[in-house]
Amino acid sequence: MTVTQLLEQAKKKQALELEKGIERPKILVCAVCLGDHSDDLNEIVTCDGCSVSVHEGCYGISDSISVSSTVSSSSTEPWFCDACKAGVDNPPCELCPNLGYTIFKETEMGRWVHLVCALYIPGVAFSEVDKLSFPTLFEMPYSRWGSKTCTLCEDERFSRTGVCIGCDAGMCRAYFHVTCAQREGLLSEVNHGEADQADPYYAHCKLHTDRELIRRRKRNWLALQLHMKQGEADKLGAAQETQDRIQRKLSRYRDKYLFNKNNRPTPWYPTQKMPRALSTSASLFRSLLHKTELMGLSTESQPAQSANVGDIRKKWHIPPAFNVEFISYYIDRTNRLSEMKERLDQLLTENGQLIQEEMELRVR
Repeated sequence: MTVTQLLEQAKKKQALELEKGIERPKILVCAVCLGDHSDDLNEIVTCDGCSVSVHEGCYGISDSISVSSTVSSSSTEPWFCDACKAGVDNPPCELCPNLGYTIFKETEMGRWVHLVCALYIPGVAFSEVDKLSFPTLFEMPYSRWGSKTCTLCEDERFSRTGVCIGCDAGMCRAYFHVTCAQREGLLSEVNHGEADQADPYYAHCKLHTDRELIRRRKRNWLALQLHMKQGEADKLGAAQETQDRIQRKLSRYRDKYLFNKNNRPTPWYPTQKMPRALSTSASLFRSLLHKTELMGLSTESQPAQSANVGDIRKKWHIPPAFNVEFISYYIDRTNRLSEMKERLDQLLTENGQLIQEEMELRVR
């Protein structure tokens, strides 16, 4: 079943329970760690603009910013995420192809990334570590983009876009996007009581993760999506006075956000431009697909061509069968054998000439 079908079933079940007079308490889920535990020290707050919920510690919200632990639910002091403060609605992520409901951070160069992508991908650094703000992508080598294929992408055409991470289990070769792994419940985080590790964020594939943990995380991820969709519906049905108050607060926060952004020191960026394929950028690849559809061309045959050929010289272990990969490998093997035989004949001829010249030199 797709996520949309599961959300529709949850809505129908909730409507039936409301008709029967059963009202369950709302459980808030953090969009970064998918945890549902909330207390005064690390409360889950909800953005009054886009209805995304997140732990104060996971998003880098300090006490001076949040005023109190109940700021999100307070009737006088709403809270907004960085994307709402900047006036951006569902921006494309630079590190993964997934569009949707999660929390964002603005990079130093004005782009946007999922906070969970910035935390789990090695090489992404933060300019303000305490607030987890303004991540920079220049410390990561450009060869990481599109170097691995995501095994969890719903659309295979986007599997080579963005940056993939690998399973942290030894000798495992499974790779996936961070948000794809979060959707499938494969992301983990070191608890505060455990021993310190160099990297507190790690991921395992389905084979190396406990099924109960996967089930719990997927349930929390679906609860987060449902909460955000319900928040959008509640915002449309809210009173005009409440909407006006939130918009006034939001405009004030936007002015303050833009002021702080403009007064920041000029970020460092490399002067030498590095080459990068257009197909590794999910936003540009999405634009190219849209242009292809407008031209009336088919986009379904492209992934089959790129997936079947590959680097044939490295696929010597393919079992014999009547498939495209083995036939391509066999044709390439035959061509290389004929080229090697011709080269061998040339080398033998040259060797005979060199031996003859050496004998003449010795006699001389």
